[in-house]
Amino acid sequence: MPTEGFTPFDDYGSDSSIRGLVAGQKVLKRYTLKRVLGRGGMGVVWLVRDDELDRDIAFKFLPDIVYHDKAAVESLKRETRRSLELTHPNIVRIYDFAQDEHCAGISMEYVAGDTLSNLRVCQPTHVFEVSDLAVWVKQLGLALDYAHKEARVAHRDLKPANLMLNNRGVLKIADFGISRSISDNMTRVSSAVHGASGTLVYMSPQQALGEAASAQDDIYSLGATLFELLTSKPPFFTGEIMTQVREKIPPTMAERRKQLGIMGKPIPPEWEETVAACLAKDPAKRPQGAMDVLQRLGLAETTGLEAASLTTTQAAEVPVDGGAQNQTAQPVTEPAPLMQIEAPVSRTTTKPMQPPMEFVFDSKGMKPVGADQPAVPQTTKPQRVARRGVMAMIVVMLVLVVGFGWWINTKHQRLTAGL
Repeated sequence: MPTEGFTPFDDYGSDSSIRGLVAGQKVLKRYTLKRVLGRGGMGVVWLVRDDELDRDIAFKFLPDIVYHDKAAVESLKRETRRSLELTHPNIVRIYDFAQDEHCAGISMEYVAGDTLSNLRVCQPTHVFEVSDLAVWVKQLGLALDYAHKEARVAHRDLKPANLMLNNRGVLKIADFGISRSISDNMTRVSSAVHGASGTLVYMSPQQALGEAASAQDDIYSLGATLFELLTSKPPFFTGEIMTQVREKIPPTMAERRKQLGIMGKPIPPEWEETVAACLAKDPAKRPQGAMDVLQRLGLAETTGLEAASLTTTQAAEVPVDGGAQNQTAQPVTEPAPLMQIEAPVSRTTTKPMQPPMEFVFDSKGMKPVGADQPAVPQTTKPQRVARRGVMAMIVVMLVLVVGFGWWINTKHQRLTAGL
C-alpha cells in the first residue's frame, strides 16, 4: 500500500545523511521532530512540527559534508531564495533555509501522499495506463510551463520519485532546484568523479555532459518519466547508460511493454509520438515547452494567444537558471515578451444569432417572455387556413340566419295586411 508522506529520496544511499536525530527532539529552536519521511545521499527529510506557526512541515536536513562547507551553504541559501519565487498549486512550496551550530536544512510544504514511483508499483500490472495519467500530466505540464516561463527555473531532476500525489489526488512536483544544488555542491566538496546533477537515466544528453541548464532538459526528463510510468522502466536502464542516452534511440513504449511481458491497453499514437519527440537527442527537435507537450497529447485547450506562445525558439534558445557544476545563481533578466497574435474569428468561436425577443400580453400589459414565462406557441400555415375557413363558415351561417329571419318577418307582415 502507498505510504503517507514526502518520500522523493528512496533511490539514494544514506551514507552522507545527518545522524543522531530522534523523534521528539527539538532542533533550530522551533522544529519538533516527528518521524522520518525520506532518507538518502542528498539528505534526510523529517516530518516536523513548526512550533511557532503550529503546523506540520517537511524539513530536509543537509548532509554533513555539505553543512560543514561554508561555500556550499551560501550557494544553497541563494538557491532557496530563488525557490521561494515558485508559487504554484502543483509545486511543493519552499518556506525557508535554517541553520545553527549543529545542523542546517530547508523547510518546505508537507505533502501527505505518495510518489508516482511508488504508486506505479501498486498497480495490478505495475504500470499506469494513459487514462490514469492524463489529469496528472496536465497538472505537471502547467506547473513546468509556469516554472520555465515565469520563474525562469529548471528542475533538472524530474522523475517519478519527485512527483507526488497528495491525499486529494493533486499532483505536486518536489525538489524544484534543491536537489540539483545539493548534488552540485556535494560533487564539488567530495571531489566525486561525476559532474552532472540529477539522475542519469532521466537526463538529457546535454545535461549528462554538464552543459548549462535549459528548459529542454526538463522536457527530455518529462519524456523519460512518462516512458517509465507507462512501461515500468526508463528508456535506458541497463548497460552503459551514458552512451545510450547520447547515441541510442529507445524502443516505442508498446515494444518495451512487449519485451517486459506487460499486458495493458493500447497506447495512443499521439502519446507514442510525443514521448519519442521529448526523447530526441537534439533539443531543437523536442517539443518547445511544456504547453507544446500538452498540445501534442491533446491535453490543452488552446486559445489563439496560447498558440502564439508556442514558438520554436522559446525554450531551446533561452537558458533557464541552474545548470553546470559549480555554477552560482545569477540574476536572470526577464525574457522579451512574445508577440501576441490576435486569434482569428472562426466558426468555433462565432456565436449563433439570437432570435428576437418575444412578448406576451396579460392584464398588466405587455411583457417579454422570460425563463419562467413560456413563449406563445406559433401556428403553422395549415392551421391558419383552417381557422380562416371556420370563420368564413360562421359568417355565412350568420348571414343565412339573419336573411331567414328577415324573410319570415316580411311574409308575416303580408299575411296580416291581407286579413
